[in-house]
Amino acid sequence: MSIRKRLIIIGGGIAGLTAASSARRQWPGAQIAVVEADPHLAYNKIALGAFAAGKSPRDRLRLLPPLSLERQRIETVANARVRELAAQERKIVLDDGRRLAYDTLVLATGARPIVPPIEGIDAPGVLPLWSMSDALLARERLKEARSVTVVGGGVLGVEMAAAFREAGRDVTIAEAQGELLPRLLDETAGALYTGALRAAGIELSLGDPVAAITRTLLGLEVRTAGGAVFASDMVLVTAGVRPQIELAQEAGLACRKGIVVNRFLRTSAPDILACGNCIELEGRLQPLWNPALEQGSVAGSNAFGDTLTYASAPPILHVKTPRTPLFVCGERPGEGAKTALEQRTKSTYRAAVLDDEKRVTYAVFVGDTARAQLLERAVISGAPMPAGPVASGDLEALLDALDDDTQDDRRAWSCRVCGYVHEGGAPPQVCPVCAVGPDQFLAA
Repeated sequence: MSIRKRLIIIGGGIAGLTAASSARRQWPGAQIAVVEADPHLAYNKIALGAFAAGKSPRDRLRLLPPLSLERQRIETVANARVRELAAQERKIVLDDGRRLAYDTLVLATGARPIVPPIEGIDAPGVLPLWSMSDALLARERLKEARSVTVVGGGVLGVEMAAAFREAGRDVTIAEAQGELLPRLLDETAGALYTGALRAAGIELSLGDPVAAITRTLLGLEVRTAGGAVFASDMVLVTAGVRPQIELAQEAGLACRKGIVVNRFLRTSAPDILACGNCIELEGRLQPLWNPALEQGSVAGSNAFGDTLTYASAPPILHVKTPRTPLFVCGERPGEGAKTALEQRTKSTYRAAVLDDEKRVTYAVFVGDTARAQLLERAVISGAPMPAGPVASGDLEALLDALDDDTQDDRRAWSCRVCGYVHEGGAPPQVCPVCAVGPDQFLAA
C-alpha cells in the first residue's frame, strides 16, 4: 500500500530498526526516519560482552549489512538526543533545536542501566556495560586489568563474567540475591549452573550485597555488607535496566513502570506507538531481545493502520557461557509445579514442565542445549505434546517425536535476530548478516 506520510522512530536499537524495516515493507511510499542518541548505530547488544573482553572483532557487532538502511530509503539521524516530544503538534525537538514533524511516531527508547546506591559507584574504573561506548571503554581498560568484579548476576552479568574469564582475567560476580538468574532457573538448574561457573574459575559472592567501592593506590576494593573484600582493577556494573519513559511521561502519555501500550502497541496518544524495552503491556515489562524484535515488527506494520496484534511471548534466553551453555524458555515454575520430564547427568540437566493439557510451559537446558529449539517451538506454539512420551516421562522420546514432526519443514533456518534465511538441513555456525551463532536460528 502506497502512502506519503512521515514516520519517525526514536531509538536505533533492535526494536527501532526492526520497526523501520517492517514499516518500509508495509508502507513502501512512506518517509521513514530513525533518530538515535547513541553515536553508534545498528550494533548487537547481545555480543557486547565478547567484544569488550577482546574475544570478537567489532564487525561481529554489526546488526545490519552496510548501507542496508540507505537501500531501504530509511533516513538515520545518529548522535541526536530528543529534548522534547510535542504530541499535540506532532513534532519532536532535538537538543540542537531542530524540530522534526511526523504523522506517526514510534517510541523505541529502550532502557538504561540501573546504578545501585552504592558508595563509590562513581569512582574511576567503575563502568556500566550497556552501550557500544561502554564496551569500547571497557575493552581499552581491560588491557591493563588483571582482575574484574562484576556487580550483578543477571544474564548480562554472567555473560560478561564468562567472557572476561575466557580472556584470562580473574573474575568475581557479586550478586545481592542468594542465587544467579533466580527468575529463570529452577533449583536444580540453578545449582548446576552455579557450580559450572565456579568450576570455570569464576568466584561467586551470592546473597551479600555490595556496600562500597573504594579507590586505593593499588586499584579498587569492592566491599560487601557481610565484610568480604574483592581487590579489582576494574568493576563492571550490570545490576539490571529500567525503561526509558521520561520523554513519554513529559508528553503526557500513560506510563507506569513502562510506556503503557495495547495489543496493537499503541500508546494513549493518537498516532504514537511504542515497542521494545521501554514498554509495559498488560502490566508486564519484557526487557529482552526477542520480544523487542517481535514488537518492532508489529509496531512498524501498524504505523499507519492496525494490521497486526502482539501477544506477550514467553521469555527465551540462550546464555553463551563457555563449556556450559544455558537455554531457558518460559516462566520459572511456581511453588508446587511438577517437572513432568527431565534428564540429568553429572554435568548436564534438561527439563520440561507441562500443564494439565500436556502443553510445555517451561524448558531449561544446562550444559547440553542440543535440540533446545524443539522445546522452544513447543512452548511458543502451545500445542499439546504427544501422549506416549509424556506418559512414559521420557524427555528424549519427546524430543525424538518433535524432531520427526519438524523434519519435513526443516529445509530452511531463519535468524531470529535479523531475519536472514539459511537454506539447508542445519543452521549456519555464524549468521553472515548479524554474526550471531546457530542457537539464534529457528526452523523456518
